[in-house]
Amino acid sequence: MTHAQRYIRQNIGSMKTVLIPWKMPHYQSINGNHPLFSGLINNAPDDIEFLFPDQDCAFSKADMDHIASQVVMEGFMIGRRFGLAPETGNQALQNYLSQYIDTRDVTAQARIVAQRQNAQVVFHHTTPLQLSTMPFILHFESLTTLFYPFLLHGHNKNVNLRNELIFHMVKSQLESVACKAIFTHIQSSIETICKSFASDIIASKVHYVPLGVDIPPDLDPVIEEKLSSRAEKSGLHIVFTNSAHGAGTSFLYRGGHDLLVAFQRHRENYPESVLTIISTGRNAFEQVHPELIQGVDWIDQGIDDQELFSYLCKADVFALPAAGLHSYSVLRAMRCGAVLICTDAPGYEEYVRDEETALVVTGRREQVYHHDPETGWWRDDYASMHQFNADIIEQLATRLDRLAANQDLRLGLANRALSHVKNTHAIDPWVHSVSNLLRNA
Repeated sequence: MTHAQRYIRQNIGSMKTVLIPWKMPHYQSINGNHPLFSGLINNAPDDIEFLFPDQDCAFSKADMDHIASQVVMEGFMIGRRFGLAPETGNQALQNYLSQYIDTRDVTAQARIVAQRQNAQVVFHHTTPLQLSTMPFILHFESLTTLFYPFLLHGHNKNVNLRNELIFHMVKSQLESVACKAIFTHIQSSIETICKSFASDIIASKVHYVPLGVDIPPDLDPVIEEKLSSRAEKSGLHIVFTNSAHGAGTSFLYRGGHDLLVAFQRHRENYPESVLTIISTGRNAFEQVHPELIQGVDWIDQGIDDQELFSYLCKADVFALPAAGLHSYSVLRAMRCGAVLICTDAPGYEEYVRDEETALVVTGRREQVYHHDPETGWWRDDYASMHQFNADIIEQLATRLDRLAANQDLRLGLANRALSHVKNTHAIDPWVHSVSNLLRNA
């Protein structure tokens, strides 16, 4: 704690110290340092500080004993809910509970508890990887991720949500006194979580906080110049980004393969257009489809935010024909003055309007999703994303041609999208609202 922070705590009021377990190896793949929260951390008010324990954080035998007793108690209570207490010898339940506890990592939990004198609340996003060992708040985008790793995006075609044991385990966790608040930046996710769990306790904890994005201030003149220029262009600069981890399946699930085919069709009419792909996996893809790499600038490595912003600020188009919503990626691209081409996957309707602030490719919702009216949950099946989709490809190519041929359309879409993000998704309200949730946790 800095001298200034001690002064605030001693002379102005209590400071809220928030523990974020992102640096622990067990958490990095799912609860890692997502850029969605960089704006919060970088702009946090003076009365909130963040603590980032890592694998070197020491813990005592007493801490581990505390966690062990907590694990036994949680397992006992979960089993009792289903008439299958651990001592009954039900092997299936014991195996399930063992996997549940393993994904929460008892050692990581001990490291969290070891910080209980330094922090008042734990901050999780995506999924509550915690055994109720400390007060916590949770941010989520999609209901499915709450049940990781028992339910995964794209593998839920025949899942009956309320028949899944993990559903009831998470429900119990979110109803517990340890859970102080749950928030999301997707309005439809509010309805889904309340309808699915049908719990007044959980509903009372749920908050909607519109997502805020920010960019380095020195980029605004670059964006303004791009969107005010009337110079003739002979092609488009198109950008596609994979997830931060760059997995090959994520490249497919984000529609990268369909975009490559559409881009080659677009190049027949506009040979000077360039597509920048920011994703690992070029060599593997090129071995199978070398004809789809023509005119593609493929960056086959991770890049930092500064370099990513430089690509987005130069881009005419940000194309993401994905199976699912990627709200932060699209808002950041729109904030950089790129025209968004997205799909009709659930959630995009909260951020864009077709032909007004983006161009929307239809068919993904029908291809991938089935809505469960009982719970409000969108079952998703990504199996079809491993194949090229001719209709999606045709729509993408047509929209790219339109943007290349019609400068007024392109600049109008980009300017309206930029204005929308500035007015609706500014960083300050996001930071203010999340900070208040942390203060009250």
